[in-house]
Amino acid sequence: KILRFLKIMPTFRTRDGDRSDIRSNNVTFDLGARIIADGGTVAMFPEAAHQAGKFMSSFKKGYPRLAFRAAELSDYQTDVKILPLYIYYGNYFNFREQLLIVVGKPFHFDEFYDLYKTEPNNAFLALNDKSKTIIQNLGVDMQNSENYETYEPLCYILRQKVAKNEKRNIRQPFEQLQCDKEIVSRIEKVKNENEARYHQLMENTQEYLQLLKKLKIRDWLFTKKTTGSTLLLQALLLIICFPIYLFGLINNILPFKACELLKRKLKDKMFRSTLNYTVSVLVAFPIAYIAIFVAAWCISKCVLIAIAYLLATFVTLFFFYEYKKRFIKFWGSCRFSRYKRAKNADFLRAFDLRNYITKTFFE
Repeated sequence: KILRFLKIMPTFRTRDGDRSDIRSNNVTFDLGARIIADGGTVAMFPEAAHQAGKFMSSFKKGYPRLAFRAAELSDYQTDVKILPLYIYYGNYFNFREQLLIVVGKPFHFDEFYDLYKTEPNNAFLALNDKSKTIIQNLGVDMQNSENYETYEPLCYILRQKVAKNEKRNIRQPFEQLQCDKEIVSRIEKVKNENEARYHQLMENTQEYLQLLKKLKIRDWLFTKKTTGSTLLLQALLLIICFPIYLFGLINNILPFKACELLKRKLKDKMFRSTLNYTVSVLVAFPIAYIAIFVAAWCISKCVLIAIAYLLATFVTLFFFYEYKKRFIKFWGSCRFSRYKRAKNADFLRAFDLRNYITKTFFE
């Protein structure tokens, strides 16, 4: 009842239960089809699954079944359309990351109506093929499972150079997506035209990534000019802002970390964000903030001071998180500068590999 109140309709998958559960979908699909036939909208994820990667898995038969059923209810007279959406994200797990939803053009599927009347399963597959092709054109689909762990880092490595060449602003998520599409397209072109060169590119990238992990530095440090005076200024700002960070840390660390133990026990890391919302945002933070407000009121004997303290706690939550990120980046910059001055052998090898990767890609 709660889900339906929120306009969410449950569906069941074979791997989640027995056949009787699957038959329960008939009620859901009939309701969804009637909503569409009456001029409403139903949103569905065609993959009916999740994965931590910028690639698409196979499309299931659920949404074609719903779409054709909606058309069937009106004797194929209702103008039923599908609106394709593509979700692109900066980082799936981190707090306050960028998220982009690309909206495509609505499309018809009436060319499959006759097929549906005689061979519904084939009609479902035909609509899946059409839909997947359209959505792939909206975004990036890194289908190479063998080298996927190399493809995605290559986007990070090459994105800035591609953006400069194509005069794009990678601070804008949509522009960043276009750069990623171009990079994946070029990698696939290298693979098709020169397989030996492609394998060399994959091997060098993997070695480069292993060196970054060993050195505990990030790729972006190679593109950022950091001087001693810059590091000194950053250190000074971190010291000045430390009391604000400490205030935010003390007041927010418990609710912020409330679900860490639960997340460690998760077999599927894709549910971490779900825990962040259900445990931290919906439960831990409200309880903690009520307790902070009551404690501040009891100690100060003034409701205005308690309100001010609570507001300061909330604002410094974001400051505490950003400060932590800045400090990690500052420490990485210090480590990078130290390797550079000392002419560390692994660092120099990583530097050469990065130049080779960039040269190979843009030749």
